[in-house]
Amino acid sequence: MEAAGLYGSEHAGLYDGTANYSIHSTVPRLYFGLSNWRAILQRHRGPESTQLFPSFEERVPAAVFIAKNCNGNFRNYVIRELSLRGVPIHSISDCAPGATLQRWPMSASRHDKLGALRAYRVYLAFENDVQDSYVTEKAIDGFAAGAVPLYLGAPNVADYVPADGFISAGAVVESDDEARASALDALAERVRRAIENKTEWQGYMAWREQPLERLNGGALWQRWSWTYGVDDVCRFCRFAYASLTPGASWDHDRQQIAGKSPPPRRGDRAAWAAWRQYTSSHRARVAASGA
Repeated sequence: MEAAGLYGSEHAGLYDGTANYSIHSTVPRLYFGLSNWRAILQRHRGPESTQLFPSFEERVPAAVFIAKNCNGNFRNYVIRELSLRGVPIHSISDCAPGATLQRWPMSASRHDKLGALRAYRVYLAFENDVQDSYVTEKAIDGFAAGAVPLYLGAPNVADYVPADGFISAGAVVESDDEARASALDALAERVRRAIENKTEWQGYMAWREQPLERLNGGALWQRWSWTYGVDDVCRFCRFAYASLTPGASWDHDRQQIAGKSPPPRRGDRAAWAAWRQYTSSHRARVAASGA
């Protein structure tokens, strides 16, 4: 899914709802949820932790950049400016702004992105576009690989990830031309410290010692609890039921069916058959009354 700004809205009124990356859509389809964070924490505490999360000393003292879309002019500009300010950057894919091209790490398969990120101390997690709630897998990949994410993208990314586990490039995005140079200076200094200073780097890893339910003071769990253990298809079905059934409604915040018409139990064929007959008759009556 790409950023909403790339799509028109002229046909939106033809549909009962929307399903995309935005939390504001009827049935949000996020790139990741609480199950992904649970898996990262379990791997960190598991027997393969040292292989999946190499230490500071085992990582290349540089920031890594991986991208297939080379048309991100602003992110290319930021990479060039950081490089000019002394930040060592290794671009290991097709896009290499500012002569930052390097070879793919020998320790990882060419198709293993997380394996490549594990070789570095910092990861440039730069989205293709800067829009509210446009938070893709780039935002979580650095966390999953133990590389400090330098994030450029959605202004509200801290609603989706551990707020103390990444470096934000937001000040650079928000600054005007006059203030941008100083914002880039400050950002470059933060990134260099994360690359060069072990204590600084480890500070970004402290979130992994907390229970999932306490990340961001519990806000991460509270906001995204509806993503835990429930896939998109289940929520699509819930919304369809709420839309088709008289007396039912859609609770967007909880992503649940609300109202006085709960669905029949799973496997109760007779009840579901009766529901189909009832809703079909209801739609026919509504159509006839509107004719």
